[in-house]
Amino acid sequence: MDLYSRKILAYKVSTRIDTQLVLDTFRAAYSNRGGSTRVMFHSDQGGGQYTAKDFRMELDRVSFVQSFSAKGHPYDNAVLESFFKYLKHEELSRRYFNSIHD
Repeated sequence: MDLYSRKILAYKVSTRIDTQLVLDTFRAAYSNRGGSTRVMFHSDQGGGQYTAKDFRMELDRVSFVQSFSAKGHPYDNAVLESFFKYLKHEELSRRYFNSIHD
């Protein structure tokens, strides 16, 4: 999410939460934002996807500064926590999917 414009720049779905998913989504968002540099990338610490060497190298390549929420402090990421809350409760909980494609 671009906090300045409050827009979702990219999203991907997968059956696995891994570094490749994060890289693919980041690259799509970076492209959609127009290739900006000197941007802060803020996230929670995830399951290692955001601290993985390949992802950190990608951030360095495009001159992004990485920032993390402290463990157990979801309010550091309040805008996205709110987005995912409403996505889960108002959209996903009301629907059934047969496949990842759906």
